[in-house]
Amino acid sequence: MFQENKYIVNDKYKILDHIGEGGVSIVYRALDLESDKEVAIKFLKQKYTSSYVEDLIRFMKEVELL
Repeated sequence: MFQENKYIVNDKYKILDHIGEGGVSIVYRALDLESDKEVAIKFLKQKYTSSYVEDLIRFMKEVELL
């Protein structure tokens, strides 16, 4: 898990705190450093970061990309 309030993602988002978890992902509240707005960032859980197509499809459905 990230150390909240100390982790910067892609030089753009500062993780503020952990919001929750879904079936295949973890959700964090973050600050967009460019716009100064709060956003939610969803990360695929580490055990699903392999190249398995089923896991990717499940994650994409969870974030409503499919």
